Amino acid sequence: MKSDNLHIIDPVETSLARDYILKWGVKNQRSFNWRLSNSSYEIFISEFLLHRTRAGQVSEIYDFFIQRYPNFESIAETTKSNLREDLKTIGLNWRIDALYDCALRISRDYRGILPLDKTTLLSLPGVGEYIASAVVCFCIGSIEPVLDTNIVRFIGRFYGLKITDSSRRNKRFKEFILQFLKTKNPRQLIYYIIDFAFAVCTPSKPKCTSCPIKTVCNFGSGGGIRK
Repeated sequence: MKSDNLHIIDPVETSLARDYILKWGVKNQRSFNWRLSNSSYEIFISEFLLHRTRAGQVSEIYDFFIQRYPNFESIAETTKSNLREDLKTIGLNWRIDALYDCALRISRDYRGILPLDKTTLLSLPGVGEYIASAVVCFCIGSIEPVLDTNIVRFIGRFYGLKITDSSRRNKRFKEFILQFLKTKNPRQLIYYIIDFAFAVCTPSKPKCTSCPIKTVCNFGSGGGIRK
């Protein structure tokens, strides 16, 4: 990928990189129980808990939480103080309170069934663009602009986009991730990208010299990138 092609989506190079990530992920993906679930409730809970929290921390309490609170009604029937106690190891009380308020509303207004249209999801307490996009993508398989810190770093470096604190809300980043996710199983590809960014395309000292997609990556080929 040449520097004079910055910010242009090359379908061939995108396809090559996508195919590699799919192959890489089969052998190198991390294992988390929430990734195996097709339950909209469990998917929602995992994405809510993962917000601003490392996957390793969430994995320590995820199974316990799902067993203790198997549905939205069980959360709504407890108290915020109990919920805070059960989730104290991952902190962020504002998020815990928002989860409780979500459960109350879903139990009351939707009979305990998570609505899967993005507009309604975004109206729920504590649900932003990332959680709403991830839930819709993971539950019904639609291609959505799922952009967390790891995905932003990968997409920004690969396509030569300037990465800033607002990149997750940037129109260009959304356009590029939508193109990259054009596959039969976007959920799986998203997990693979996250794991690839965690293991290879790291925030500091990325392993570019051993990365097979470096020749089609702006960052890896030295074609122009700004962190």
